[in-house]
Amino acid sequence: MHSVLVVEDNEDIRELLRALLELEGYAVVTAANGHQGLERLRAMEHPSAILLDLMMPVMSGEQFLQIKNLDPELAAVPVIVVTAGFPPRELTGAQEVVRKPLDFEILRAKLHDYCSAS
Repeated sequence: MHSVLVVEDNEDIRELLRALLELEGYAVVTAANGHQGLERLRAMEHPSAILLDLMMPVMSGEQFLQIKNLDPELAAVPVIVVTAGFPPRELTGAQEVVRKPLDFEILRAKLHDYCSAS
């Protein structure tokens, strides 16, 4: 079973993503901010992908990526940024950007591609 970490501060979006991904057969771990996301990521065994919001309290998605990329064990985990804002041109460590409001079919297809490769 593929596992996905969802790092999203909006509880409604976080729980909706959890429910939709679990229906797709993914094991889902959630976090409400980047700091919590790093803790949960380090505790996971071989996560297949990360869905990451950028604008969050405590630790932003960009800060999360910077710290994640410094850890050789975590750096290889693919990241799909899910954001309503405009990400910077260079977002080191993110493989994809999906805009909110979410088109779940697009997100599902991108996630499937990364999980199939792992």
